[in-house]
Amino acid sequence: MDAKLIRKVKRRDKIARWVITSGGMLIILCVVGIFFLIASVAAPLFFSPQYEKSAILQLPPEIYNSGILAVGTDEYLEYGFTFNTGAQLRFAPFNQKAGSPETVQLEHPAGGTPALASVEMAGKLDYSLTWEDGWSSLERLRFAPKFDDQAARTLGWELTRVTAIAPTPGQATPLVTQVRFDEERGATRVALLPGNKISVTQVFREETLLGDVNEETFHLLLSDPIPGEVSVFTLDESGKSLYVGTRNGHLLKWDLSEPGEPHQKENLLAFQDRRAISAISMVLGETSIAVGDERGGLTVWFLVTGNQAGNGKALRRVHTLDRRDAAVMKIYPSRNTRSLVSLTADGTIHFDHITNTKHLLSITNDRPVLAMGLSSRFNGVVGWDGQGQATLWKVEIPHPEASWSTYFGKLWYESYDKPAYVWQSSAGADDYEPKLSLIPLIFGTIKATFYGMLFAVPLAILGAMYTSHLMHPGMRKIVKPAIEIMGSVPSVVIGFLAALWLAPLLKVTLVGVLLLAGLMPVLGLGASLTWETLSARFPTRMPTRGYEFLVFLPLLGLLAWASIALGGVLEIWWFNGNFTEWLTGSLNTAYDQRNSIVIAFALGFAVLPIIFTIADDALTNVPRNLTAASLALGASRWQTVWRVVLPSASPGIFAAVMVGFGRAIGETMIVLMATGNTPIMDWVPVNGMRTLSANIAVEAPEAPVGGTLYRTLFLSALLLFMVTFVLNSAAEVVRQRLRKKYGRY
Repeated sequence: MDAKLIRKVKRRDKIARWVITSGGMLIILCVVGIFFLIASVAAPLFFSPQYEKSAILQLPPEIYNSGILAVGTDEYLEYGFTFNTGAQLRFAPFNQKAGSPETVQLEHPAGGTPALASVEMAGKLDYSLTWEDGWSSLERLRFAPKFDDQAARTLGWELTRVTAIAPTPGQATPLVTQVRFDEERGATRVALLPGNKISVTQVFREETLLGDVNEETFHLLLSDPIPGEVSVFTLDESGKSLYVGTRNGHLLKWDLSEPGEPHQKENLLAFQDRRAISAISMVLGETSIAVGDERGGLTVWFLVTGNQAGNGKALRRVHTLDRRDAAVMKIYPSRNTRSLVSLTADGTIHFDHITNTKHLLSITNDRPVLAMGLSSRFNGVVGWDGQGQATLWKVEIPHPEASWSTYFGKLWYESYDKPAYVWQSSAGADDYEPKLSLIPLIFGTIKATFYGMLFAVPLAILGAMYTSHLMHPGMRKIVKPAIEIMGSVPSVVIGFLAALWLAPLLKVTLVGVLLLAGLMPVLGLGASLTWETLSARFPTRMPTRGYEFLVFLPLLGLLAWASIALGGVLEIWWFNGNFTEWLTGSLNTAYDQRNSIVIAFALGFAVLPIIFTIADDALTNVPRNLTAASLALGASRWQTVWRVVLPSASPGIFAAVMVGFGRAIGETMIVLMATGNTPIMDWVPVNGMRTLSANIAVEAPEAPVGGTLYRTLFLSALLLFMVTFVLNSAAEVVRQRLRKKYGRY
């Protein structure tokens, strides 16, 4: 051969080898890059929260010597403010460029000049003030940016008195009060009086048909016995519920929703060792209540169905957070997450998330913090040390609800009767508790894949066995390409037909379809035995072998028609004419029109061509000398396929099943359109499911970029990526072992 031609061929081979190797490496790098891209977006979910000391305010002696009752900061972390006993509200910027300090004298509701006895936070920058002469008022503080003609920004503030309630005639001056105001109901004041008495004042508002507003005031003392000295109490924001904690560990609740008619709903011993309840606060949503005690315990309680008597709802301790080293003095709930900030007697500030009971961080100061305020955005906290300094800490906790237990553990959500795996990322209310368990989505993925593969694998493999070794070669040239063309049908078309045509049709013919599924194996076995008998008796009059299925197809069509017709009759006789209602009434199983049976047909239809094609190639490539030797030894065609061909082709068949499995587990459009997308966990075939891939498609348009839901969806994608990678790797290992065992593939 010409040496020049040989060099040319070698050069081309080298170039081809380099191109193929480079392309393969590039594909590997792309896959690895995609993995790290997805992981980089999901990783911040598990970063540790951070905080930093941002600013320190030095208050003048005339302010803090008069007694600081409360401190706080605005949502932009630009100003700090304090209430003192002299009824002064002082604003001071953390940054001197933002403005100058300003002191405002609060007006007494009756025009006098008495001092303040206590100040309690009552909502988002709402404060309940107790005046020394028995008056109570609710003050609302709001901050808003302002811009002048040169677009220079300043932060303005506004203080509004929401309501004021006069002292109750004939009662002693209260030690502390709390006031709430509801636009529809009116104002509610609860006062702790000397002698361990609790006074309730309700100013009930009622709007007439003419648009006038009538007010009626109710004054009363709670007559129910209080088993211990009251240590703390709190009202919900509407003033409908009152919670009281005592120094001997009792937790009590009154229903104040009916004006002038309080009802005690709870009276329980919260702690068996009778430790004192030292702090109490409502949680975002106004359903749960956080309770702190003198031993550093912090627990969360809400109503749960089933009490000791076995009926109704009772207040129950649901979450127990990490114990502190000192008594819990104050609890501040976040206004936008299910998180709590607590101040302990040793001056430490703690951040915790309720649902997953995760301790987020702790802040310690050189001087112990005596009073603190939380920003409404949960991004900062200001602490007062009692010696003239107020310190601002900026806090970064972007994903407090994210944890391994959130995604893979069974959590006890608010208003649930027991822990559960739940996915429900959003709702119509701002105080909604996100439920981000991935377990229902993983289960739904497995369920959809199982039913789809249950339909596709037997048909694909048995069909491949028939076409490769039992069907006539001329007919095989028509059947195999036709099945392969099925694989080119777009997923969205299959999902569309399954959702709008198959699902409604299946609902009215379900009994017939189930009957057909049971009778089809009987028909196949009977037809095969009959064919073999006739072939043996009339060998010259029977069609050529390999066309048997042409006789079976009309019989199958006839059986389908008969099953559907008979199914309608059986549905009338046995199920009162409606099988789906019978399922609900007799088996307590609701029928979802877009269910697992629909998915079995639709997903199976999409996966079947892939499995069939690869399995058929593997079976066809078994050496003909093996089949010829088997037939020569007297084995039948079926025995040859079953005992010789199938084991030899098992590596290829296994690869076909795994490729189909990977196709099914990552399918999106079919499961998105043909299921109800309900993230439930049961194997009932007449119920739907929600898969990981479909969940990404459903939730992605509504997920704010960088938010917890957004990153959780990337975590779902990462999980799908890893699952498919592990399964394919394991499948390759098994395939290589089978190949080594059977010596070919």
